[in-house]
Amino acid sequence: MKMHTASVLAALLLAGCAAAPKTPLPEVPPEQALELREQRLEAIRHWTCVGRVGASNGRDSLSASMRWVQSRDGYKIRLSGPLGQALVDVTGSSAGVALRTGDRGTFFASSPEVLLDEQFGWRLPVSGLRFWLLGLPVPDAEVSLRELDVYGRIRRLEQSGWRIEYLDYIQVEGVDLPSRLELRHPHLSARIAVRSWQLQS
Repeated sequence: MKMHTASVLAALLLAGCAAAPKTPLPEVPPEQALELREQRLEAIRHWTCVGRVGASNGRDSLSASMRWVQSRDGYKIRLSGPLGQALVDVTGSSAGVALRTGDRGTFFASSPEVLLDEQFGWRLPVSGLRFWLLGLPVPDAEVSLRELDVYGRIRRLEQSGWRIEYLDYIQVEGVDLPSRLELRHPHLSARIAVRSWQLQS
């Protein structure tokens, strides 16, 4: 009797799993779904991304909390330690970039890549990350490889010498945004886990 009851329960559980609702597939091909998604994302001028970043260049490693605030072409990036202590503050726009640390002062350069490389020896692709974080290729830069899933979201992207793997997405205000991604380059690898997104057109 116990065996019969267990079999019935198992069958019901399996039936329940089979009947669980799934995310509906888009009614358009992946390429067209991507185009519609890109139009939506390109209309977003202000966003905030909060999460964690881990990186390694083969000699040193970095693990920090990240808060990125993008407002049109201007941005503020804060990398913080375990207790919320700011490790690095980067503020940039088309006019230039400023980097501030708690113990070394403030430094300026024409690009964030130059600044981080000069001060820390880290060649992080900050200019590209502005787009890659949203799941978009960098405009006007050649794309070597682009693979999509059935929903028209980028699954794998190769651009400017970087390989970006999108491991997971979350839906925010009706649009899918990356929640986990990996970036690889011959001189650096990085993982980003996003905890929250805030969007404003």
